Amino acid sequence: MNYDKQNLFFMLINPYGQLIFNKKALINNNKNEKKNILDNSNDNRMQSIVSEGFRISCFHTITNLRFVLVTEPNKSQDESIFLLQEIYRVYSDYVSKDPFYVQGQPIKSAQFNKEVIQLLQEK
Repeated sequence: MNYDKQNLFFMLINPYGQLIFNKKALINNNKNEKKNILDNSNDNRMQSIVSEGFRISCFHTITNLRFVLVTEPNKSQDESIFLLQEIYRVYSDYVSKDPFYVQGQPIKSAQFNKEVIQLLQEK
């Protein structure tokens, strides 16, 4: 198996353009990983920009939240989309369903933080 180090940086931006969560990770990357099959038939939008030094992927929800992932340029768009969709699922479970969370405020959920770190390290 071929492993190398990969930097990941994740940001969550509220509808007002304010950063409400961010996380940086340095992970080991397994290049022989199986690809995930994605369902792209929803109303959410995915955009990706690739340069020589990095790839920026943005998952824009219908509620105007933006999930942004900055990775190495060799990470595939499908992998980035899958990771952002998984983080969105975790956001739905631990942040949007939290009765004490005020929409648009910084996220202080320990469980959300733990799950995002775990997802970033898995990918």
